Amino acid sequence: MKTRLLTLAFGALCSLLFASNAAAQGCALILTPHYSQYVNRSLDSSNNIYQTVELDGYADVGSSASCHMSTAVHSPRIYNVTGSQGGWSTGPGGCPSCYVSYSTAVNIIGEPGVDYPYSTDSDMFCTVAGTFWSTGGNGFIHIGVTNFILESWDTNNCYYQMFCPNGNTAASCPAATFVDTDGMNAIPACNTLNYAWVEHLVVDGVCLPVGVTFFGNTPKNCQ
Repeated sequence: MKTRLLTLAFGALCSLLFASNAAAQGCALILTPHYSQYVNRSLDSSNNIYQTVELDGYADVGSSASCHMSTAVHSPRIYNVTGSQGGWSTGPGGCPSCYVSYSTAVNIIGEPGVDYPYSTDSDMFCTVAGTFWSTGGNGFIHIGVTNFILESWDTNNCYYQMFCPNGNTAASCPAATFVDTDGMNAIPACNTLNYAWVEHLVVDGVCLPVGVTFFGNTPKNCQ
């Protein structure tokens, strides 16, 4: 699932009068940021949780003659953490008005039902003005499990109903039914497998829509 977070700080206009040698010379610098942060998360069948943070955009630059922006360098920075993995990273620097596209990825092996903290922060750093744009967020992520029991089948499909051995209210991503489309054509056929369970990523209590499905003859506790 991909989410987009667009922040144009202070109404898309940052007026920076900073304490430095340039400021002492009366340097007035105006940076208008046009940056966006994108966060993408996914889960695979081995319970690897992947999180990618991408920063894209550019800045309009205006300055007085005493602000020597021809020597300034703008660099993207990302703080991408899931669980105990990840941290700060800095992308390649460029000219103040250059377009930036930079991303980092981190992954952990998750245990269903266990909450892992995450952070997704991005900022832009200027060698003349310092940090002039930032955005981000933090919270918790976990793998939710919903278990289903086989009820019936036809020529092509198997039909399951939610069944949690530890109680249906334990499911983070409840669903009344599940259909294994074309499961009768699989090897083994779905009518030989009494249970199906679906794992979803749950971010701050919200289930991401795409899950990973498993089948077997032993039920799983819902998480």
